[in-house]
Amino acid sequence: MKNIVIIGAGFSGQGIVQKLYRDRRFRITLIDKNPYISYKPLYPDVASGRLSANVIEYPLEEYARRYSCDAIVGEAKHIDFEQKKVIVGTMNVPYDFLVIATGVEASFYGQNHFRENAYTIDSSEQCRAVQERLRYLMSIKKEPVSISIIGGGYTGIEFASHVRHYCENHKKQTNIRIIEQQKTILNGLPETITKRVTNYITSCGIQILTGTQVLDIKSGMAVLENKQLASDIIIWTAGMQGTNISGRFKQLAPNGRIKIDATARANGLDSVFIAGDASDKYRMSVPFAKQYAVYIAAAIKRLSYGKPIRPFCAKDYGYVVALAGGRGVGQLNGIAVDGLFGYLFHYFMCVLSLQGWRNKGKLIRFVLGWSPHDAGLPTEPCANNSDEMSIHK
Repeated sequence: MKNIVIIGAGFSGQGIVQKLYRDRRFRITLIDKNPYISYKPLYPDVASGRLSANVIEYPLEEYARRYSCDAIVGEAKHIDFEQKKVIVGTMNVPYDFLVIATGVEASFYGQNHFRENAYTIDSSEQCRAVQERLRYLMSIKKEPVSISIIGGGYTGIEFASHVRHYCENHKKQTNIRIIEQQKTILNGLPETITKRVTNYITSCGIQILTGTQVLDIKSGMAVLENKQLASDIIIWTAGMQGTNISGRFKQLAPNGRIKIDATARANGLDSVFIAGDASDKYRMSVPFAKQYAVYIAAAIKRLSYGKPIRPFCAKDYGYVVALAGGRGVGQLNGIAVDGLFGYLFHYFMCVLSLQGWRNKGKLIRFVLGWSPHDAGLPTEPCANNSDEMSIHK
């Protein structure tokens, strides 16, 4: 029996498990630092208050039972490539094939003190913290809630749209601004897409500051080149980097993602595959992560039979920026989409990928408007007993 160890229970990790778990030749061990699987494309919805975090979480132990694999909750601190084992706490986990599917995490570009005064939207815990802070401010402030979002990529744009819509539904005014260092938001996307999104965002009363650098983040203050912005909530979505485990590999991209060869393996390590966002070959995207899973699962099967494997080549199926108010803007298979279809397509794909039938049902009710306010949340903002910022490291 071959030991397959997968580090990371994201889309790639799950996909590989689900492709191989019925094959009796393999014993699969899934390692993740969290005791649950969380659905990252819905992080902006959770952070903005639209969804409960419970809707996007699924217990890792239950997932392991369902797919007949072993699950270890813990962080892989070291990999011994010569002895082929992963060290998790006091455990040595042997492998014949290893898959690194740890994704990415927020990058502060060396300004790590920014973490003390800014939230990220790269974990379920952080999304909960943002949601709690927002709902508390809504319950105590008579003035508009001031939110500064640093970074105008997918996450920052979606969060800005959703949080404005959520506050409006609860009759709470906001002062939201998106701060982007590049000349345009959604840098790298076609101009037609960025213009549509920009027009929509500004029509919602959200301010966009492009070509603007953040020099410092203090408590309740974003310091720019020529002014300071007082902020009740500061969100950092300005960049992503490889996780700590990427440091175990010699060849890395500038953002810490792992370089791979033509067969999705780490250079010089024939039994180690790199999947999803942890790899630098393609942009960070759910469709790419799922294609890694299909390829790597098939490659492991072929290698276990002593057969050669073909090079890995993924297809770009497109993207959708899901905005509040039933609008989704993007491209699908090269065709531009804008409006309700794009919005529903985004959430339809979320329903398909979400773990747990109960979670799927809650999301469907939310998207179709059967739930009068917010899925899994009380209808009125609830007060906390502290005005202090709660940031979970």
